[in-house]
Amino acid sequence: MGTEPRITGRCLLLAGGPIGDYAALRPLVRPGDFVLAADSGYRHAAPLGLTVDLLLGDFDSLGTPPAGVPIHTLPVEKDETDTLAAVRLAMRWGCRDFLILGAFGGRFDHSIANLITLREIVERGGRGMLADDRTRVHLLRGPETIRLPRMEGWSLSLFSMTDRCTGVCESGVHYPLDGYTLEAASSLGVSNAIDAAEARISLESGILAVIQAFDGNPS
Repeated sequence: MGTEPRITGRCLLLAGGPIGDYAALRPLVRPGDFVLAADSGYRHAAPLGLTVDLLLGDFDSLGTPPAGVPIHTLPVEKDETDTLAAVRLAMRWGCRDFLILGAFGGRFDHSIANLITLREIVERGGRGMLADDRTRVHLLRGPETIRLPRMEGWSLSLFSMTDRCTGVCESGVHYPLDGYTLEAASSLGVSNAIDAAEARISLESGILAVIQAFDGNPS
């Protein structure tokens, strides 16, 4: 591609998982996002009204890449997914903020790989969210705090992605926590609900998965 670009804002990364309701994701898009498509994730661009800045992949799922789009070709045999390769390239270009769409709903192993990709982002000092129309996942690396608005029909769950997360606090929810140590093997944080206008979640140490999932049953 010649001189490497610099990404000073957020990278919106299109992964190849299915998206059932594009309208639900359009509000997450920001003007000025650097749009990076990983292989067949390119197919999500038009329904979301996006112009792809770079298409990356080995094209085993998309097939022949379209003309007129900047291409970064990857080898078919490699030790990382196309999505992880895209993240590493964007981080090399200076990006530390990611929104990854189409990260779930297809193959379960790909969903796990995308969660691992998000973990690499936060371990390297970045931040990001995985999303489709029914699931949103943030990873917090302590000490860190996030505030999430209440959304009708959505649950809120917490999981420790390290052996334990210490000092976990959760307020504005039906089952609050205050300074709790959440172990990796614990399911205590599953299926909470935001009762207030927003929830506040924080932790002192560890990596905490904060998952919002649409269960189709508004309260």
